[in-house]
This record gives sequence, structure tokens and C-alpha cells, in this order.
Amino acid sequence: MKILLVNRYHHPMGGSETVYFNTARLLESKGHIVSFFAMCSPKNTPNAQERFFTNSFDFNNLPLKGKIRNFRNFFYNKDARIKLEQLIDEVKPDIAHIHLFYGSLTSSILVALRKKGIPVVITAHDYRLVCPAYVFLDGNNKICEKCKGKKFFHCALNRCAKKSYVVSTLFALEAYYRNIFYPSKSYIDNIAFVSDFSMKKHLQYRPDLEDKAVQLYNFIPKSSTKDIVPNKGAYFLYLGRISSEKGILNLVNAFNERPRLKLIIAGAGPLLDEVLKKKNDNIEYRGFVQGAELKSLVLDSSFVVVPSECYETLGMSAVEALALGKPVIAANIGGLPEVVTHKKNGFLFDAFSMDGLLNVLDRANAIPAKEYRALCERALLTEGQKFDEESHYAQLMEIYKSAIKNHQAQ
Repeated sequence: MKILLVNRYHHPMGGSETVYFNTARLLESKGHIVSFFAMCSPKNTPNAQERFFTNSFDFNNLPLKGKIRNFRNFFYNKDARIKLEQLIDEVKPDIAHIHLFYGSLTSSILVALRKKGIPVVITAHDYRLVCPAYVFLDGNNKICEKCKGKKFFHCALNRCAKKSYVVSTLFALEAYYRNIFYPSKSYIDNIAFVSDFSMKKHLQYRPDLEDKAVQLYNFIPKSSTKDIVPNKGAYFLYLGRISSEKGILNLVNAFNERPRLKLIIAGAGPLLDEVLKKKNDNIEYRGFVQGAELKSLVLDSSFVVVPSECYETLGMSAVEALALGKPVIAANIGGLPEVVTHKKNGFLFDAFSMDGLLNVLDRANAIPAKEYRALCERALLTEGQKFDEESHYAQLMEIYKSAIKNHQAQ
């Protein structure tokens, strides 16, 4: 099968990019022909299709003047449509599998795919289909579900995007625009949700998508775990995006109150400067790490901490840590409880609760060696239970076949 993978970034950025590249390697290992479509960037991983990539346009990272100047592209990226049509003519895919695309590639790519008769599968890595600001948080970083029923104006009223009335208004208008002119039900054949929580939350808002909805956990590539020896390192580890919805400020405040405990932070994001100003000497920042360095950081830690304050669709940092036999401390929110089972492969605490986080950190720090080894052993089992590569591949092929069948029936 010829499969076109689409994502706004073609270089490591976050969990969605990890899934994007893992999926490509898995499909190629099974003999499929994989091609790519994304934005141009000097950071991109080399690939044969890069000459077709669209001009770099990441609305979220533009200054206000840049957002206003690129107003039209935020709604409909014409260059992306034209380049994608050219790529389709070149590689002639049987199906397109889209990851992140709103706010950069835009709904224009759906127009190109429909024009060329290509079935479409989307993996929902965030909540953009139902929430203009895509994380269900308002401008005060509080859970917000006021847009239910496509009442997207609440995004503007509550400054849900970047805490800005201007940006939030643009996000709300874009949501109205694509729901009116490019409704997902008409342009998408199947939607894969990476957790049961994410699927239920989407269907709560969009029951019309039920016939296209499939729950498919992300997977961890096969790796030998027989040589992994449970080792309780001397530090806790946070790895991921340094932004408010990830609970990073609450985590820094907690470790400031526990100066005897060490925290290492690995990642990048908009709150980095604030984190660096707030942290005490027991908190170390390592920057954005990946590959062997990241694996080493995880293996040498005691626990990986995922203190999210939003509806995580799944939590790939937690999944990846467990696959390396490292127990996880996670907020009990979104899809994270589907990854971390309290007292089995880690600990859960109430999201937003400083006392809850402090209590679980104290408990984890004082855990007896025997109990810690048991957590590590059960962490290693998590991969095979929910995130197995072969099981994922079999389900993905069924989703592709279903999408092709649905497309042909239209």
C-alpha cells in the first residue's frame, strides 16, 4: 500500500511527531511505501518529498503582527493545497494519514485530498476538532468546555488562545469557518483517537462523528527490555513541552518546597524563561534532548513526572517512560489514567493539587526498594498490554481498509 503521512512538522517537536515518525518506520518495515507532506524547515529530517513541502507557516509561534499579516493563511493555506496536489500526482498514494495540520497546513489540504480522490484518516492528537484553542483551557488556565454545541465565540470571550482577545477571536473565527465550509464529517473517512477519554470527549461534542471514530492507542517501537535493570536514580524527571497546560509551574513550586529532592527538566516551550527564574538550586534544566541522551536521562531517574493540568489525549512521555521500565507520577486527568495505574506502575494525584503532588513526591522518594522494583517490573509490562507494536499495526491496517471502503461508498 502507498501511504501519505501528513504533519505540520517533519522534525522532532513533541508527542505527535514521535507518533508520526514511529508510524512511518512501522509501515516501511511491513513493506508499505511511505511518502510525507509537511512544512519546509531547516530542521527537517531529510526525505525525498521535501521539494513539495509548503512554505513554513506556524501561526502559534508568530508575533501578533505576523498573525495579522498571515490572517488569510491561517484559515486557508493555498500554497499547501497546490503543493500537496503536486505531490499526490507524483507519488499516487492509496490513502492519506494526517496528524497535526490546523493552524499551518489548514483545511486546504482536505480540499486537495478530496479533489484527488484520496481516502483520509486523521489521528486526533489534540482537541482542535471541537475546541478552537485545542486544549479545553481558558485564559486563566482553567478547564473550559463552554464551546459545546459549536458555540466557539466563548473562545474569544474567555481569551482561551494565548490569553489574547485578538488571537482567541481568530481561533474562534477559524473554527466557525472550517465547520461551515470544510466540515470534518464530509472530508474525513476515519478518525483515530489515541485514548478512550479523547474519543468520548470528542463524541460528547460531536456525536455525528461516531460512525468514523476508532480508538487506537499510540505504540512503542519494539525494543529489548531484558537488559533493563530497575535502578532508582537520584532525581525526578520532567520531559516535554514547557507550557502552562503541562503543569510545569506547579511542579517547579513543589520542588521549591522540597529542596532535598532533585528535579531535572528536559524540553522547551513558552514558559522556559519563567521556569528558569522561579527554580531553586535543586532544579536543573537540560534543554531539549532526544535519542540516546533522552533514554539515558529516563533510565537514570527515579520517576518520570507528568503533572498535566489539561485533558491530555494520552501522554506519550508517560508511555515512553513505562516502556523503559520507569514508573510514572501523573496527574489524574484526561487519558493519563489509561496509561498510569495507581500503585501498579506509578502514582496518580489530583490535577491542580499542590498538596496532592507534594504527598506523592514524598511517598515516591521514600518508597522501599522492593516496592520500587515491583513498580518497574509492572511498568515494563504496560507496553505489551496496551501499546504493542504488532497489535497497533493490525488495528491500523483495519482502519485504513475501513477508510478506503467508506471513501468508495461516498
